[in-house]
Amino acid sequence: MSIVDLFFAGIIPGIMLAISDAVIIVSVSLFIKLPRGKFDLCEVWRSFKEARTFVHNLNLKSISEWNLYCKNKLKGFKEKPRDIPSHPDTYKDEWKDWYDWLGKKK
Repeated sequence: MSIVDLFFAGIIPGIMLAISDAVIIVSVSLFIKLPRGKFDLCEVWRSFKEARTFVHNLNLKSISEWNLYCKNKLKGFKEKPRDIPSHPDTYKDEWKDWYDWLGKKK
C-alpha cells in the first residue's frame, strides 16, 4: 500500500495540498522523532518480531557494527531495508535491549 493509499484510507493523518496539477500530502506521522534528534522516514515499519529476526540473521557482533550497517558502511552487506528503523527503541513496547535486538547473549 502506498503512502497515498494509506492517507486516503484514513490510516495516516495529514494535510493534502493541491498545487497546480500536483497533490502533496503532508503527514507529521511519517517523520518519527528518534533519540539525539535523528529522524527516520518510513511509510510503515516492519513488525518488531520480523525486524528483529531480520537483524538476528545479519549476525552482527556489536552496536558499532549495527551503526555502520545502518549507514550502509559495513562491507559485505546490502543496504538496510527502509522499513527497519535505525534506532530499534522506536518499538517502544517491544524494545528490551541491544542483546535482544542483535541476538546476543548477555
